Amino acid sequence: MCKMDRNEKRVVIKYLNVKCLSAAEISGELNSVLGDNTLSGATIYRRIAEFQRGQKLTEDDEHRSGRPVDVCTDKNVRHVNDMITTDRRLTVRYVAACLMLSYGTTHHVITNALGLNKVCARWVPRMLTPEKKQVRLAEACHFADASKVLQDCLCWQNHGVSILG
Repeated sequence: MCKMDRNEKRVVIKYLNVKCLSAAEISGELNSVLGDNTLSGATIYRRIAEFQRGQKLTEDDEHRSGRPVDVCTDKNVRHVNDMITTDRRLTVRYVAACLMLSYGTTHHVITNALGLNKVCARWVPRMLTPEKKQVRLAEACHFADASKVLQDCLCWQNHGVSILG
């Protein structure tokens, strides 16, 4: 079986369409050459329709006008971060409405770009920073030492000895 990229498949469809083959015949030709790597019937029909409407390009679609694909810009990330840091109880919908972004874009910025999760109605960092990990470790060690002292005191009290005075 042969392997072709998308543009090569478009060229073959265009060539067979110029030879006045039907969509079913084009599909059969591609299936016999490509096997499982062929295009679906709907895609073949769509390509034929595009060529019959006068599309000349066989390469990927030319530049499209409209909204940019990536609206997760540094400016948007900064604005979302400013809003979230001032009030961690904001909802995605509210932030999206204030900044005139889509819900999906806002959620992507908060969860992926800023690395936050919603816990108990607050946005919290997903990962602890190294400094915060050190603080937690120190506090855990302190509490472990304090609980060890308390356990020793309780153990001695059970034996009738008061060590606290």
